[in-house]
Amino acid sequence: MAKKNDSYWKERMAALEDEQYSLSVAYYRDLEKQFDEASKLLQMDIERWYSRLADNNGVSYAKAKKMLKASELDEFKWTVQQYIKAGRENAVDQRWLKELENASARYHISRLEAMKLQIRQHAELLSTAYEGGTTAFLHNAYTENYYHTAFEIAKGTGVGSNLTRLDPKIIDTVIRKPWAQDGSSFSDRIWANKEKLVTKLHTELSQSIIRGSDPKKAIRNLAQVMDVSRSQAGRLIMTESAAIASTAQKDCFKELGVEQYEILATLDTRTSDICRDMDEKVFDMKDYEVGVTAPPFHPHCRTTTVPHFDDEFSAVEMRAAKDPVTGKSMEVPASMTYKQWHEEFVENDPQAVLLEKMQKNKESDRTQYEKYKETLGKEVPASFNEFQNIKYTDKLEYGILKAQSRGMTYYNQALENEPVITDQVKKMAESAGMDSLGLEYRIKTKDSFLEKIRKNYQPDGSEYEIKDIIRYTLGAPPDNLADKTLLAIENFEKEGYNTVRIKNTWHPDSSYNGINTFIKSPSGQTFEMQYHTPESFDLKNGELHKLYEKQRKLLDDESEEFLEIEDRMIELSSKLTFPNNIERVKNK
Repeated sequence: MAKKNDSYWKERMAALEDEQYSLSVAYYRDLEKQFDEASKLLQMDIERWYSRLADNNGVSYAKAKKMLKASELDEFKWTVQQYIKAGRENAVDQRWLKELENASARYHISRLEAMKLQIRQHAELLSTAYEGGTTAFLHNAYTENYYHTAFEIAKGTGVGSNLTRLDPKIIDTVIRKPWAQDGSSFSDRIWANKEKLVTKLHTELSQSIIRGSDPKKAIRNLAQVMDVSRSQAGRLIMTESAAIASTAQKDCFKELGVEQYEILATLDTRTSDICRDMDEKVFDMKDYEVGVTAPPFHPHCRTTTVPHFDDEFSAVEMRAAKDPVTGKSMEVPASMTYKQWHEEFVENDPQAVLLEKMQKNKESDRTQYEKYKETLGKEVPASFNEFQNIKYTDKLEYGILKAQSRGMTYYNQALENEPVITDQVKKMAESAGMDSLGLEYRIKTKDSFLEKIRKNYQPDGSEYEIKDIIRYTLGAPPDNLADKTLLAIENFEKEGYNTVRIKNTWHPDSSYNGINTFIKSPSGQTFEMQYHTPESFDLKNGELHKLYEKQRKLLDDESEEFLEIEDRMIELSSKLTFPNNIERVKNK
């Protein structure tokens, strides 16, 4: 029997795998639309229910557990009848339809229970369509791969074969046969994931109501749960289709008398470690076991199998690969293993090594990117690709982003400590006979905080531990500012608030006049306290602030413009009325 050479099998079977992978991706894109539509409908329903629970400060769990009003109950029963009709048309689980019918027959039902029932109905309808569509897709995947494999073997061997026509019932048995180690079929996993989805949605809804979350935030959290479920669906589709394609090849190989098969991995940097190690390994057909000795070896696996014959082949035969840097197709000797390709084309090229590292860390990097986007906002690059490029090629910028991310934990902790500190500051102002000035500006804005981290960043420093996230000002007239400042410091100490730094800048040649201190609270939170006269406070927040903002944007502190601004600030500050005996407040 004349057989094609090794490179023929590798080329044709790789092409079949690529085609099946593309079809799986296309089906998942259609499935994503179904998830998106279900998510939108769920959000609309929950938003409608939330509007009925709205109070000035959010929603009440107790209110959510109250019974529906008569008009609401009528509306609920009408909606449930629509759900029952939709369920029958879509072959939803009969046990769920019975539960819906029982709910519609009840005289009393709570708002919370009504919301949960609607959530479950969206999940039931979605999962029913999901299972039906996946079943049809896997039927087609098995059939197409079986016949296409037979066609390629007939061409490659030069011998035609009379294949028995595939029986749809047998195909259904094949695709529903568990192949994963946990013994579950794709259908089992779809419905198990549905139950997990419903549980997570119900939990998130209840917790959001208990927390009194803003409706928009609650709905956003529910949407995120749906997004996770959608990703799980994508992983299931890609893995199941690969498993069915592999099973179809195995069945076809057996019927056509193929005795051995070979593992063929894709030669690019996206290939997993397990597939790299399995590349070009040869097994007997009796050892063909999906997930163990045959692909898929992991989710999104792109490895395939080829029939193996013991013929001797010429060394000039070629195998397809991808350039690790450009991604363009290239050819290498058919006998080259993945490890040999990697050593020659990746390990000897620093750019290829970097790109491979980025590819390997793509999932964890994307999780990090999404977290940074949520906490840092506009500080984070607009695209994931840009973020990943910064992470691996720009040490300084990535260091700043990491510092800002750590800083937000510090910032949020300061916000938690602020109310207690503010109460204490008010008491100290009263005890020292001073005025609290600009109390509405006591919290540094998030944008200003992140900007300060960027400006002060030092690779080896705790640059995010900025001490003026919380800042206050106590004021007194020039004739007794010094005495009252010293009294306030003493009173703070008595309450366990230790003034750790004092900087007195009152001087005729100073561009800024005031007393700046840092205080550490009993909880360990450091905050800034300034002491001013009403006049120096107004100047600091008025003309002086404008000049300072202009000056700090100049990179050269010896430039003519910088020095001119400095002179102007000194001139303005020198016109202030100097407090009596201000030199008594010593620097610390």
